[in-house]
Amino acid sequence: MTILVILLLDGEMLFIREEEDEIETKVWDLDEHGSLVGSDEDEEHEDGEKEE
Repeated sequence: MTILVILLLDGEMLFIREEEDEIETKVWDLDEHGSLVGSDEDEEHEDGEKEE
């Protein structure tokens, strides 16, 4: 089963996709020019440190 959630709050878009054993989370925001910029929160390990 796949669950897909997209929220838009105050110019910020949050995308969450959950599959059976994996969760993908992405956050987009608007920069000073009105373009979407994103971050990929899956790059962090469970202990909160980023992969190198």
